[in-house]
Amino acid sequence: MQTPGASAAPDAVTASADHPAEILVLRAIKLGDILVAVPALRAIRRAHPDARISLATTGWLAPVVRLLGMVDEHLPQQGFDHPIAREPGTVDLAINLHGAGHESRTLLHELRAHRTLGHAAPELDGMPAADGPAWEDHVLERYRWARLVSWHGMPADPEDVGILVPAEPPVAEHAVVIHVGAAYGSRQWPVDRFAEVARALADEGRTVVFTGSDKERERALEVAALAGLPTATVLAGELALDAFA
Repeated sequence: MQTPGASAAPDAVTASADHPAEILVLRAIKLGDILVAVPALRAIRRAHPDARISLATTGWLAPVVRLLGMVDEHLPQQGFDHPIAREPGTVDLAINLHGAGHESRTLLHELRAHRTLGHAAPELDGMPAADGPAWEDHVLERYRWARLVSWHGMPADPEDVGILVPAEPPVAEHAVVIHVGAAYGSRQWPVDRFAEVARALADEGRTVVFTGSDKERERALEVAALAGLPTATVLAGELALDAFA
């Protein structure tokens, strides 16, 4: 996949990074952000089956990182205020699946990796210009990151979203899961709209459950009540992170 007007993508990464032993990927945000990066992560693993892949991401995502199936090491990363927990000069290939801005570029630049892959970016604050596809706004995140690694010679399918299934049986089988929360209030759908959807699904004979964090439990209870569904359908605040899988 190539951005219109961008330079041609390389057939493969340079010979010195063709068979990297140590790969570090930066994706330090939240749950949904990790899941939309799965196709890109799977492509990286396919391209480098023998490499050790470390993922620098938010610490509390550890249960989900274990289910990805293509990551060897989780490096807890608390935003951009702290350096990545890896000795500079020990990474063969660093991949920026976080963004194209100054902060993520700086974090990876400090690693002094043999090669760093990301979006096209200009020279800035001592960092060399970066080759890659141009950043595009208004692109589905799965497609953004699949497109990025494909451009760099690691073909990715944005529909390749599978992760491992936990050994424990599911909390609710064959259920439609309605997640009522969001990290920011501006991203929260109104409760009456959630309730309308839930009520329509229940009228079709589907089992509906509501999820969210413990802080979002009251919101989930409100949605369930508006939908005319029992409190037992509210799982918000009751599930471990990996139980969502």
